[in-house]
Amino acid sequence: MFIWRFVCVWMLCVSFSGAICPYQECSCGGFRISCQNRGLTSMPSLLTGDNGTDYTVLYLDGNNITSIPARSLPPGLKEISLSNNSISHIDNTAWDGSSSTLRKLTFNRANFTKIPDAFLHLEALEILEIYNSVVVDWNEAAMNHLGKRIQTLYLQNVGLTEWPAWIRNFSNINQLSVLYCSISQLPDDALDNLHALHLLSIIHCELEAIPKTVSNIKSLQLLQLLQNNITDITWLPASGYLSSLNLNTNSISDPVHLGTALRPLADILRYINLKQNKLTIIPDLPFMTNLGELDLSYNLISDTESGSMPEGLFNLILTGNLLASVPRIYFNATSVTYIYLGFNQITTIQDTDFPPWIIEANLESNYLTEIRNSSFPENSSLVFLDLSGNPIIRIDTLAFFNLTRLIHLNLHQTKLTRMPLALSRLTGLKLLDVRDNPELVCSCAERSLESWIKELLTVAGDCGITSVQDFYDTLGDLCPI
Repeated sequence: MFIWRFVCVWMLCVSFSGAICPYQECSCGGFRISCQNRGLTSMPSLLTGDNGTDYTVLYLDGNNITSIPARSLPPGLKEISLSNNSISHIDNTAWDGSSSTLRKLTFNRANFTKIPDAFLHLEALEILEIYNSVVVDWNEAAMNHLGKRIQTLYLQNVGLTEWPAWIRNFSNINQLSVLYCSISQLPDDALDNLHALHLLSIIHCELEAIPKTVSNIKSLQLLQLLQNNITDITWLPASGYLSSLNLNTNSISDPVHLGTALRPLADILRYINLKQNKLTIIPDLPFMTNLGELDLSYNLISDTESGSMPEGLFNLILTGNLLASVPRIYFNATSVTYIYLGFNQITTIQDTDFPPWIIEANLESNYLTEIRNSSFPENSSLVFLDLSGNPIIRIDTLAFFNLTRLIHLNLHQTKLTRMPLALSRLTGLKLLDVRDNPELVCSCAERSLESWIKELLTVAGDCGITSVQDFYDTLGDLCPI
């Protein structure tokens, strides 16, 4: 009876899944065949032969497979991932059972130096990803064949030293990403046939200028040219759709050239990332009427009087520059509600530094040594204040008097030796962080903070050998009245 019930349950499982798992060494669920990290040195034997299955996604990642023989894959697959296998050979007919269904193919750390002729048999491939695989011969016949239907091409660290000519034939491509290459320039017509391209990423290569061919892409929405050596951005795309421009980690230093190049895109760009370039002043960009976010972090900006921004800008990031005080630009950008000034060289703050529309100020890791009674304006709107990583040794008794709306205060890793009595003025505070203050001591002199501490939702940090919370919950009662 037990055997009969087991057989019935097994048959029900098979009927619900629709097919037997094609490989004994793997597991199946949903539409997926999972063969990751099974110690395979070769493709496992098919249990289903050429019969169709309900499984359309095959993961073979993290094995030691070197070859994909003919008739080793189940038919009707839509996606195959072969990451972290040293694939050196693919039989010309290996994909034939899925030639009209396979949509996505991924290789990582493959060992072939020539694109296999098997790619000539793929009729429906839309996404091709090749990572960390040095390809010497790109087999132009195969790549030109794939170019008819490919929509996403991702090539990372594949040994490219010059721009591939076959990319011109990828006329239907939407997303093109080339990462970690030694390409310094592109032919002037390299991208002219890519009329459907929405995203272009050329990252960690050796470009010194935006290639002229980029200016001819009319459909581009997102341009990412990170981690190059770009100084010249003249040839930005003349596109009516470009909303995001990422030039993170380049060598852009001329704010006038920057403004001139951006002006034709004044009405469409919403996001610009210029993090880790070489700007020394904040650029003048008031004409960028749709710009919502500008990232100028980790440049060389020291001029606190420089720059102008459009009225609609809501996020201006100036972290990691050389600013010695809060720049005036925050008073010109009335839509900006967050001040990002961590990792600068600010030595003092005053009430005129915080316009009434600012609700969050990040001043982490500057050079502040004291917070004065005059540091914050009356009727301040600050809700979040980060002063962590500053060598603060003193906070005046009325320093926080005007911060009636403050909810979160971060005093992590300062030089405080006593719990500041100014804290009692923060009647709405919910979170106080005083962690990693090795010299902080709680004493009976600060007992007046006891009822205030007990009202807080969270106090993080220690004073001496006990937590701040424990001191005021228990040891504080031992203090003389």
